[in-house]
Amino acid sequence: MTSSGSVRKPRYTIDSLAREFLRSPFGAESSADGSLSRQLSAFLATRNLGRLAGDRDAFDLVLNRVMECRDEGPVHDR
Repeated sequence: MTSSGSVRKPRYTIDSLAREFLRSPFGAESSADGSLSRQLSAFLATRNLGRLAGDRDAFDLVLNRVMECRDEGPVHDR
């Protein structure tokens, strides 16, 4: 809730974060910068979502969705 008592709409959903990550250079399969979780952490940091990377449960939700989306195939047309 905001100070005025209204509920703020989230900027991102788990699904939109996963898809945006997979479309980014961080999510490129050819990336040699390390593990998927490290790449996702770096991606979140560039989006000013570092606190999400520090919340293990929330991070795992996004990471699991990334892996599901990756298994579904190309994301550019979704």
